[in-house]
Amino acid sequence: MIIRFRWVECQLQTLRPCRTVGTVEAELECLPKTLDKTYERILNNINDSVRPQACRILQLMASSFRPLSLVELAEAVKVNCQSESLDPKSRLRHPRDILEICPSLIELSRYVLKYYD
Repeated sequence: MIIRFRWVECQLQTLRPCRTVGTVEAELECLPKTLDKTYERILNNINDSVRPQACRILQLMASSFRPLSLVELAEAVKVNCQSESLDPKSRLRHPRDILEICPSLIELSRYVLKYYD
């Protein structure tokens, strides 16, 4: 049952930006039929310019022992795991940018992030 609610929430997130009936109808025709296909679409729609940050955010959330705050994640994004160094230029301008980088994949709950898988 939870999977169906999650699927519906992801679909609604896709429809929210639609401003006209025509846009809603067109978008409804393209909606994936399963939760897995919905996640695939969400991941494929992540902008190439933020894809490395999105991967790092999702990896950090999946491997964390506890829920992470926006501030913690924003700081952790600066870490370059391959070179084992800090990259201050990769720091997010605002921690809430995380929610836009990974739309529908994570949610803010009392300033703690939840990861959906």
